[in-house]
Amino acid sequence: MLTQAQLQTLRAAIDANPTWAAYPHSGDGYYDLARAMNTEDSPAFYVWSTSADVAAVRAAVVWANLTPADAPDGTQAWANRSLQCQGKQFNLQMIVPFAGTINGADANLRAGLQDALTGIRSAAGGASQGAGWAAVAQALTRKAKYAEKALADTSSGNGGAKNTPATLTFEGDVTAEDIQAARSL
Repeated sequence: MLTQAQLQTLRAAIDANPTWAAYPHSGDGYYDLARAMNTEDSPAFYVWSTSADVAAVRAAVVWANLTPADAPDGTQAWANRSLQCQGKQFNLQMIVPFAGTINGADANLRAGLQDALTGIRSAAGGASQGAGWAAVAQALTRKAKYAEKALADTSSGNGGAKNTPATLTFEGDVTAEDIQAARSL
């Protein structure tokens, strides 16, 4: 059930689109408009996915960057870098399941992944490098439907690209009843 504020936002989106505003105020019109708003937005509008494919996330990780490039030399500095790499690997193991999906909309989870995949002192001489955070972040997004876009929170990203996803405040399909309630305001 949409909140009053969401219904008002949905109505504003309908009224701002001449094609949507032209749908009749009737049972068939509400149904047809709901069906139109439940299709993928074009041009694409990106949001954090609540069910990102773990295989895509794992494929985006640069796993080789999570181990020291230099051969062990017996120094404490090398041991410290190796321990840092292990710590980041452990974090990844805790955050990313082996299969299934992961909630990319969870800001705390994203922060953990970003931490595990950046600032890794594993390059030659202990130089810092990343292990694919930008690609992983993009794997945590998906394209939104028109209705989801209309109701999305763009305060942390405008949704115009995979690297600037918006946050869903509503996920799924609007119903003919939702459309009727929004248009009745």
